[in-house]
Amino acid sequence: MKVLIKVLIKNFFSIRVRNLFINNQIKGERGRDSFILAFGDFKYGAEKGAKINISNGQLVFNKIFSKPDHEKGVLKMMENSTINVKNNFDLFSGHHIILMENAILNLGSGYINYNLKIRCHSEITIGENVAFSENLII
Repeated sequence: MKVLIKVLIKNFFSIRVRNLFINNQIKGERGRDSFILAFGDFKYGAEKGAKINISNGQLVFNKIFSKPDHEKGVLKMMENSTINVKNNFDLFSGHHIILMENAILNLGSGYINYNLKIRCHSEITIGENVAFSENLII
């Protein structure tokens, strides 16, 4: 909890209040001091049974590299889909992620830069200490 408070204070002007509710609205198992953080213009939807599990660290959506940044981040999780995060993982602005019914997205640690597009129909695993460039489609 201390880590979350420090992050919120540091990024006070970059976080929209409605984005803080993602931690309660999308269920999942989260380690101590693990949480979801979303910056700027971020939209999300999660159907019944969707969950985000975080072992250690934070999952950051729509991270801003430089200002002004007006790119929208989107996360859509269909019924019973799952995102598993092992350590800190950052998704920069402009991402558009859709997990289909029963799909699993495993994220190790690292970051993916601007304009990421993921369509997960079954299972995708991204490993540890990754650094992906812009305009990635998976």
